[in-house]
Amino acid sequence: MDGDWTPLIESYGPAGVMVINFLSCLGFPIPALVVMIIAGAWVATAGVPLAPYLILGYAGALVPGIVVFALGRRYGAAAVARMETRRGWGKLIASARARHDRWGGAAIFLGSSFAAQAGPAINLLAGAAEVSWRQFHLGHFAGRAIWVGGYTLIGFHFAGNIDAVIAAAARWSWVIAVAVLTLGALVLLRVLRNGR
Repeated sequence: MDGDWTPLIESYGPAGVMVINFLSCLGFPIPALVVMIIAGAWVATAGVPLAPYLILGYAGALVPGIVVFALGRRYGAAAVARMETRRGWGKLIASARARHDRWGGAAIFLGSSFAAQAGPAINLLAGAAEVSWRQFHLGHFAGRAIWVGGYTLIGFHFAGNIDAVIAAAARWSWVIAVAVLTLGALVLLRVLRNGR
């Protein structure tokens, strides 16, 4: 297993996964997917219950998106303009505005399920575009369940070959992130144009 993150799981268990997911879903450059894979492998090898890792990991991934979406709804274009000046956000927001959109509300689901780093920008823009709370919750809750459950269960089921799984996930995460950002940009542009 990855020596950098295993001690965190051993020491803090599900609470450590929750904090890592929370920070990652706020846009901090933390490899949450690696932590979730390691947590799943830890559960399989240590014989501890899986449910707390899934539940607290899910809570940690869910709350930041709701907060960022609410900020987007409350402060609208002003919030987006402020975030554009922050490191890393400018490119995400510019990307979302630059693409022609044809995906509708699927951007929230895709940003929540495959690329945690894209999620905050997508959620902020969706809030600023006044996407309904219902539409946001449907995409966000389902997407985060797939993100947390998927990576944790991958670690659980492939605990015997965890280093190879982490290496493959790291390689493919860039491809997935680019695809999600592109799709997210398309969807949000459409929402911004049509969804008020």
